[in-house]
Amino acid sequence: MKASILFFTTAALLISCSPQKKELTTITGQLQNAANINIYFEKITADGDIPVDSATTDGDGNFTLINRADELDYYLLRTGNQSVAYLILKGGETLTIKGDANNMEQTYEVKGSEDTRVLLQLKRFDTHLSDSMNRIYSAFREENPFQKDSVGALLQQQYLSTMRDFAINLIRQNFSSMVSLSATKYLDKQKDFSLFVMLNDSLHQALGDNRYVNVFSKQVEDMKRLPVGSMAPEIKLPSPEGKEIALSSLKGKVVVIDFWASWCGPCRREMPEMIELYKNFKNLGLEIYGVSLDDNIDAWKTAIASDHITWIQVSELKKWDSKVALEYGIEEIPQTILIDREGKIVAKGLPFGELQVKLQEVLRM
Repeated sequence: MKASILFFTTAALLISCSPQKKELTTITGQLQNAANINIYFEKITADGDIPVDSATTDGDGNFTLINRADELDYYLLRTGNQSVAYLILKGGETLTIKGDANNMEQTYEVKGSEDTRVLLQLKRFDTHLSDSMNRIYSAFREENPFQKDSVGALLQQQYLSTMRDFAINLIRQNFSSMVSLSATKYLDKQKDFSLFVMLNDSLHQALGDNRYVNVFSKQVEDMKRLPVGSMAPEIKLPSPEGKEIALSSLKGKVVVIDFWASWCGPCRREMPEMIELYKNFKNLGLEIYGVSLDDNIDAWKTAIASDHITWIQVSELKKWDSKVALEYGIEEIPQTILIDREGKIVAKGLPFGELQVKLQEVLRM
């Protein structure tokens, strides 16, 4: 599965022809509940987390690691599979970290990395807002259970709006920082398109040939190629039974085009939510048009049956050589595209919660 959901050059090497010794800097920390435990420093990649270094704390939870970050990238420190501190490092930084080893993600604080400080600001704002909204929803659900769905939808809209405003402000203050890429998940690809373009240009100037910036550039180019408001290109592919089904045959319905595959773990994990979405909105005019990037018909059929998928399914059985995927600019899955009753694209690549809110809006139109 392709994955997406982030280097600096210097003229210093031109100053001398003699070998330059790179000075290694350190990551030091003190953690609560961390006497004599292992600390792991890892690099986050599309193929999994790669070990970089490790250390053992002393009896007071103190530790020191060599900061071996060799390029601007996402890294993590962990004390266990579920206790993680996320970092954005560029090398040459001396960091100090404090937190609770039992709950790193919610408690850690970092000095020495401005990118990580801003990343923490974003994550903490999201966490606090989500927790507040959930408390309000839980209290209302107990007192007014029959109105919980409508109130939940309003709270979700408020969350999305608040996070979008926060993300826009953060990005505008950090146009040259990779952390802004993490904030784009909260933006509206239609309303904030100009901000996407400005950020892409700024990051290329600041960070050069960075792999996360390159992925982001492809996403922006895709937004330009099939922008929101354009007509969705026709798709006419065979179902598992061999019957060709055209996307245009669904005109008059609101359609979620769902790009997925049987071999895609995140796709399969999202299926229960998609099933719930289909159940809740089918009678209001929703149809889902599933486009599988499989190349094995038996694996495709098995996944449909085991995941209890009941909506339309089609495939070229060519995996990433699918002409439809290329035309739609699909470079990662799962990926959804929402089109209205006339066949116009109204949203692309929305997180599931945002897709639900946007779907409610389009179905009322």
